[in-house]
Amino acid sequence: MEPLSEEFVAKTWREVAGYNPARANKDMLTMGKSQPDLLAFLMAFTDDLRQEVKELAIYIAFVVYKMFLDSKGTLRKISSRAIMHIYDATALFLEILEGTHEKILDRIASSQVSQRPYVMK
Repeated sequence: MEPLSEEFVAKTWREVAGYNPARANKDMLTMGKSQPDLLAFLMAFTDDLRQEVKELAIYIAFVVYKMFLDSKGTLRKISSRAIMHIYDATALFLEILEGTHEKILDRIASSQVSQRPYVMK
């Protein structure tokens, strides 16, 4: 898959940042219908956070969702099983990395960022 361009990523987050409350609500409802398990996971995962942090996390997730939706036109629905599989694998990977030298961690992070550099930026 081709990385999303810097221009496309910037255009998308600027567009979302300019939403009025009605448009933001409408598009969040659309996200909830097209990706209900993902939105449920985000709500549950951020439940213990302060309200403003929770809102920021969901906003960032929505912007990333819009980037990929707008670049492809449609997105395959992700199941709760797939989400939990990825979550568990990531948690295990982070556990394994505990105590790893900082330079190695930087190298690993760089390889992950290079797959979607402008989305991660």
